[in-house]
Amino acid sequence: MSAFACLSTEYVKGLTKVKEKMIKMQKNITNLLHLAKSFDSSNQRTFWNVPSMNLDNR
Repeated sequence: MSAFACLSTEYVKGLTKVKEKMIKMQKNITNLLHLAKSFDSSNQRTFWNVPSMNLDNR
């Protein structure tokens, strides 16, 4: 029974690490999306001269 408890504890520790990595990844993606949104809303053109996709200027 103690071997099962030990395996269960290690499993929970592993899940906790995975959860922490997922939260960190989610924060990074959120920051990237905010950065992309702020760049797009500034109506700047990229270096290959593609117009902004901001549809509020109709």
